[in-house]
Amino acid sequence: MACFVDIHTHGCSSHDHDIVEVVSLDVADIAFHFDEDFLCSVGIHPWSIKSDIDKASLFGIIDEYLDNDCVLAVGEAGLDRCHIDTVAEQKEVFVKEIELSECHAKPLIIHAVRSCYDIIEIRKISGAVMPWIIHGFRGSLRMAEQLLQHDVGISLGIMSLHDDNKASMLLKMIPMDKLFFETDVSTVPIKAVYERASSLLDMDVEFLRDNIYNNFVKCFCR
Repeated sequence: MACFVDIHTHGCSSHDHDIVEVVSLDVADIAFHFDEDFLCSVGIHPWSIKSDIDKASLFGIIDEYLDNDCVLAVGEAGLDRCHIDTVAEQKEVFVKEIELSECHAKPLIIHAVRSCYDIIEIRKISGAVMPWIIHGFRGSLRMAEQLLQHDVGISLGIMSLHDDNKASMLLKMIPMDKLFFETDVSTVPIKAVYERASSLLDMDVEFLRDNIYNNFVKCFCR
């Protein structure tokens, strides 16, 4: 049976049988805790990257956990230019996480703040073939178009769907096989995100759910 997929959340909050959550775990977080009872992604959040972190040790932890079937992806990884002092270190870590994604044949969930053009350039240079998904996309329609041209998927949360006109155009621009939804840190339930998107698309919510679930299976259940 198709489920409502929450591709990126920071809290395993739903016990509904028709919801699938992918919990984002940051191995550099002091509160990091791995549990085989839920599906997750593992990575190093750009905010956690500082000059004194033991990157080699953290990469080893990610590498080890990626062998576990409940770890579906690497991430969240990426670049955040609001943290300008660590951009060089962020790029170094991101490139290594791309390598881990490719080595383990698992997709990459990306945190990108003011850095989508960087992400596109790295995508081209890296030659990566695994799926990449920008989580919580809130950029311009032009930026979405650029990402899609480089085979990068887009995940939308409730904040991405706030503006009726822009959200409607964005949803109609994204091919169904490149679209995902998420809650991230929001308390708005994932089903409400799907309902909002289906309303903007003038589409039956079950039809939307079924298509996104198919994306999830193709992308994450290889």
